[in-house]
Amino acid sequence: MSDKQQVLIPVADFELTVGKPVPYNLFTRGGILVLAAGSVVADDDMLSRLLSTRPFRTAEGIARAGMALVDESDKELLIGESRDPFRELGHSVESIELFLRLPGDDDTRPYSVPFFGLMPMQALIVGAPFISRNFFWRDHEGLPLFVKLRSGRYLYAFETSVTRYGAAPTAYLMLGYPKVAQRKAYRSSLRVSAALPAVIDAAGKEKLKVAISDMSDKGCAVDTQFVIGEIGSQVTLTFRMRLDNEAYMLSLPCIIRNQQTRKGGLLHYGLSFGDTHQHLPWHQRMALKAYLYDGLIDTGTRQ
Repeated sequence: MSDKQQVLIPVADFELTVGKPVPYNLFTRGGILVLAAGSVVADDDMLSRLLSTRPFRTAEGIARAGMALVDESDKELLIGESRDPFRELGHSVESIELFLRLPGDDDTRPYSVPFFGLMPMQALIVGAPFISRNFFWRDHEGLPLFVKLRSGRYLYAFETSVTRYGAAPTAYLMLGYPKVAQRKAYRSSLRVSAALPAVIDAAGKEKLKVAISDMSDKGCAVDTQFVIGEIGSQVTLTFRMRLDNEAYMLSLPCIIRNQQTRKGGLLHYGLSFGDTHQHLPWHQRMALKAYLYDGLIDTGTRQ
């Protein structure tokens, strides 16, 4: 095996299921192949024999189990090994999602949790999600996890495990610091946080109030209590921003690219600037770039 493949991770009992194919190669601690990926665990006896060998898998195993960021042919960047995989990350994390499988589960469960911070090369600290009344995190230290973390233009994915649970000042988990992580750019441009009131004008509807929550030179995200249109439909977004301490009004054609429902019934829309036939005029693109440049060096609330 290559140097990267020499990193072996113990396989938990609940990762193997009778009647289902093994999603990754299984090895002994010494790296000898025990069972090839795709082989079916035929019965309980076979499962017992496999577990008695104390099987291991490579760090890439979970990617072959269908948890990768993208298909392996997309050549996502694998970072780490010789340096901190989160060296550029700092504490700027927009979202973090934990994937775990418990005894009796057929599928992996996703949990969105708050990100509290990191101790470089030691641990990541996140909120402990509520699983059920009968599940206590203090009894599951060592539980393996797969993590997806979003920051700036990049999506990170890595394997780790729970190293410690704490109840105060709020329930939290300390996760083992990964040696390697996959990183893939999922945005074409950097976004900055915004807090701008705006109005959406959609065909056949009254003008609707929305709030712009973040923005790039290619598009923005808006939050609203109203349905503004179907994915793929065109709308007009009008808002005011400040450039050089002067108010500047923009009215931009946009296309609805995605929509999510947030807690409390709030609707979150992703919009791309421009219409189906052309991009934004030059003067509007320059105004957006100027606003974004100011936003990158201004950590205060922009109005």
